[in-house]
Amino acid sequence: MNDTIKLLAEKLSLPEATVRSGVGVLLNLLKEKTPGTEFEKFVNLVPGSAELISQVPQAAAETTGGLGGLLGMLGGQAADLAKASSALQQAGVPADKIMPLAKEFFEKAREAAGPEVIEEISKGFPILKTLLKT
Repeated sequence: MNDTIKLLAEKLSLPEATVRSGVGVLLNLLKEKTPGTEFEKFVNLVPGSAELISQVPQAAAETTGGLGGLLGMLGGQAADLAKASSALQQAGVPADKIMPLAKEFFEKAREAAGPEVIEEISKGFPILKTLLKT
């Protein structure tokens, strides 16, 4: 995971600590949205992800205020996107780097976990399919 964090930090011109926090937020959101044991399978196949999740408090992946909080009350995919966006901004990721960070991270995760695992995870988090379209 450290290599992925460094690569993303360089590619996106962000501090490693910000990328680490951002990826932790993404992983916590996936954990919340992934059905059954699929998240465990994902974590076991993406080196360093379990350690990173343990370093980022769940509260960092949650937001209750602003647009994220408002859409969160409505539910659905738009709420998930708003919640993730707000949490990533709170982690220090600039708004214009949120989608590139998520896309790059999930592409690296797909390489490690395989397309089948990502397909299963996207059932609970459909925006993932959108992020990974090439």
